[in-house]
Amino acid sequence: MRRTIVSVVIVLGLLALSGCGGGTTKVEGVVTLDDKPVEGANVSFHPEGGKGTPASSMTDSSGRFTVSGPGKAAFTPGTYKVTVTKTDVEIAAKDLKPGTPEYVKYMEKKAKQKEKGGPKSLIPEKYGELKKTPFEVKIPTDGKAVELKLSSK
Repeated sequence: MRRTIVSVVIVLGLLALSGCGGGTTKVEGVVTLDDKPVEGANVSFHPEGGKGTPASSMTDSSGRFTVSGPGKAAFTPGTYKVTVTKTDVEIAAKDLKPGTPEYVKYMEKKAKQKEKGGPKSLIPEKYGELKKTPFEVKIPTDGKAVELKLSSK
């Protein structure tokens, strides 16, 4: 009997460590502005309904990004609003990895600038505002790349 209980506890522990029961995933995609790739943009995912953890990533020279959540954690399934911002501060931070001390300092600097009126946005500001962004993504995306098509109009 004890052996059975110990075995069940071990199996349940392994299932919990493997992510079963809630599932996690990463998200890949591309950001374009007027059909041209946007380099150095910050793409942020904000969970709706308080379920999930916010996460963000920077786009590369081809406008591509990969977000796997903060640190080693990955997204939990759900609906996320997506914001996209790009300023001269973000261009300087494009090579920073989220979760590192350098990235945290960058985010703190960005927040202070925003309090003071912030740096000028290099893309339409509606994409960077949570209440105005037109982008909503359901995660998991079933392996499909998320296309964030911005327009300067």
